[in-house]
Amino acid sequence: MSGLVGKLKAGVVDPGSTIKRRVAVGKIKVLLTHPFTGFRLLRMKTIFTDALPTLGVDGTHLFVNPHYLTNVLNTPDLLKGVLWHEGAHIWMFHHLRRGTRDPHFWNLAGDGVINWHAIKERFTLPSGHISFASLRAEGYDLPKQDNEYTTESLYDALVPQGRNPGRAGDEGDGGPGDDSDDEGQDGDDGDTGDQPGEPCDDGDQPGETGDDGDDGEDGDTGETGDGEGADTGETSGGEASDPFEDVGGTGIVIDAEDDDGESLSGSELSQAERELASEIHNDAQNAKSRGKLPASIAEYVKTLRDAVIDWREKLARILGRGSDYRNDWTRLDKKAVRRGLFAARRTPDGSGNIVVAVDTSASVRQDEYQALMAEVKAICSDVDADEVTVIYCDSRIAHVDTFDDPSQIQERDLGRYGGGGTDFRPPFDYVEDNGLDVDTFIYLSDLECSFPDEPDYAVVWVSTTDKVAPWGETIKLDKVA
Repeated sequence: MSGLVGKLKAGVVDPGSTIKRRVAVGKIKVLLTHPFTGFRLLRMKTIFTDALPTLGVDGTHLFVNPHYLTNVLNTPDLLKGVLWHEGAHIWMFHHLRRGTRDPHFWNLAGDGVINWHAIKERFTLPSGHISFASLRAEGYDLPKQDNEYTTESLYDALVPQGRNPGRAGDEGDGGPGDDSDDEGQDGDDGDTGDQPGEPCDDGDQPGETGDDGDDGEDGDTGETGDGEGADTGETSGGEASDPFEDVGGTGIVIDAEDDDGESLSGSELSQAERELASEIHNDAQNAKSRGKLPASIAEYVKTLRDAVIDWREKLARILGRGSDYRNDWTRLDKKAVRRGLFAARRTPDGSGNIVVAVDTSASVRQDEYQALMAEVKAICSDVDADEVTVIYCDSRIAHVDTFDDPSQIQERDLGRYGGGGTDFRPPFDYVEDNGLDVDTFIYLSDLECSFPDEPDYAVVWVSTTDKVAPWGETIKLDKVA
């Protein structure tokens, strides 16, 4: 196993029965008062390790350094607050959404977002925890209202400013949050990173299947489930970052990996995300039945179900054209190869060539746009299309990209071009003028325009509004999660 999970398991220790019991009791306390997050914690097997300084989660495991519990999380309230924080990383999909972002700043942004909610729920956190107040005290310029930031937007605000809070020798040295107490952090915000309007970043984003919560009964390794294999990252200044660094002391999130310790593929991420979204919906129902589901989380879950599951599954069914598969000997099955076997890749039959037209006009919000592009990337990877052509268009075509291996599409490959008015005709004209062979044409838009004549190939409109196209199939994206 080559990923971070393997490194953590290599440091497994037996903390003794007292520490095991403390973690088990801490999980139960979260479950009793905040069941939505408590269910997440119970599904994660506890592994005690000295390979990281604090705590960490990957969606399947809760990794705990027993010395940190003894020396820092030495009260029930502190332990409960940090356990809730780690569980929140999972229902915010942080282990699936990072993509190619620097892991240090991704954790920093996630911590800021989560801790705003933690303070709102009156949890006690370590004195040096990351907050919007502490980030500003470190010199970061965060001009928006705290409740306007998502994990992605906070990350984008932090990285260009080039500071690394709490690292010796960096600007603004000294740990962030030293001046912030545990009581309401000036209402900082951090939108759950998953509230309506937040980008769902990366077709990958996918998730854990969730082990049985072992609640720290033992420190054995168990199955790895997910966790991603990005061992290290680089800071914006090019400095190699410690993948287990925890500036705020509230624990870190680790990317999901497969059973071999490898990063999840686009299709694996997509599948994992759908499974996690389904589990989250069930957890919310259970919490609601107990009268302990905060309104903000209830809205988030509704958005998640509408935007992440429903529209994507509809689109996947259209692109997949059923359940027929073919053996493609030009592309070997990667999992079989890792086991020393040579087998043809099983490919859904009929997905063929996909054209994606993207409405880049000013009427389509940036958050909607980013989420749509991320989801289409995941879908194209899922159905293993032969070729994907992406046409960016407002009132005219601004840019065209063609990918002959959609599974290799990265989030950075999908940009935004144009930004003027709207005209749906140019992408269809481009297909005809260039003689493109089209099996399915997907148009992402708010449908705020008149329509051209219907072509002789299948067209799917993914709409961010209530409008329905006069022909083709319209899939409504109620909200963006």
